Amino acid sequence: MDSYMKILTTCDYEMDYLGSGILVGLHESGHDIYELPIIGHIRGRADDNYYLSDGAKGFTGVPGHLQLNPLPEYIHTEEELWDTYKDFDLVVMTSYRRYSVDALYKIKEKMGSFPERLVIVDGEDHPVIEQGMVREWKPIAYFKRELLKETHGFRVLSRSVEGTPIFPCPFAAFTRGYPDINDQEKDYDLFLALGMTYDARQTLLAKFLETWEETEVEALICANNDNPLRESHPLGKYLHQMLGYSEYIVKQARAKLSASMRGFGRDTLNFWEKMSFETLCLWNDPGIVIPYPPIPNKHVVEFEESCTDIPRLIKYYLDPIHEEERKAIARAGKAWLRAYHTTERRASYLLGISQKIISGEKIDMEEFGL
Repeated sequence: MDSYMKILTTCDYEMDYLGSGILVGLHESGHDIYELPIIGHIRGRADDNYYLSDGAKGFTGVPGHLQLNPLPEYIHTEEELWDTYKDFDLVVMTSYRRYSVDALYKIKEKMGSFPERLVIVDGEDHPVIEQGMVREWKPIAYFKRELLKETHGFRVLSRSVEGTPIFPCPFAAFTRGYPDINDQEKDYDLFLALGMTYDARQTLLAKFLETWEETEVEALICANNDNPLRESHPLGKYLHQMLGYSEYIVKQARAKLSASMRGFGRDTLNFWEKMSFETLCLWNDPGIVIPYPPIPNKHVVEFEESCTDIPRLIKYYLDPIHEEERKAIARAGKAWLRAYHTTERRASYLLGISQKIISGEKIDMEEFGL
């Protein structure tokens, strides 16, 4: 574990999967974590005490990935936070949405300045670095979910804004919220559940349907009720409706093979969930920088965005002749996920980098999988 730290987080009530993953991971890490404001939906109760930008009342229910195993109740008071503020080792801005920003300005109002040891976590669905915030708040590091390979590549540590280094920080798997599953037993050869959040996903769903019909393997292929494929594709009537979270996770774990493709954002929680189990993942590279990236043909099997190679890959890896090869990749993929990409591991990655910066140590890229 990283050296023990007292950490203040600024948070927002809206669901932010990266911010939520970092917050949950920090609590899982064993450090002393404070929140401003205190978030209910990670603890099994809805957040309904906030307003959206248009003035409407906001509501964030308990997400499926935290219904089974929410975090314990919060133990600190705001009075305690301010009384011991000088003792905080780090302030983590888990989101730059409204209430997290308000909390940052509340710190400045009460303490006279923005935190000197501040890091920003940016989990939004775009590659833009919010340079104005960096210039005003002067964080020691900026952690970005959608850090593109084409503009950053492996030059991560040479990229900075006003002297603030930029680091990749994709989603992570909320493994604490999974039901108890035996992923060694398989009910399906193919499982795929995708929302309509990126055009090429429609092609991927269609290729799964067509390969299922051709091979007659056991399959469950799910899509939104309003997905146009239901009417436009000859096999659309066989699309199953989307599943509730726990059922989705169980089906995912008990399938031999599935696939992952980007959505609105390049990074998807769907990918990290798939990799949590011994299910072979066909993977379309989303083009973002990932610490400890998956290695094709070792942790995943890569396919083209055109999906023209999907039928061939499905047939190859479901052929009994290649069963051991499929199992070996699926097993290695699960081990990779559990070693580097759970919420706890993602928080540890953020803290490890932050501690190096605070102490003035040189950051070794390989130590952080970059």
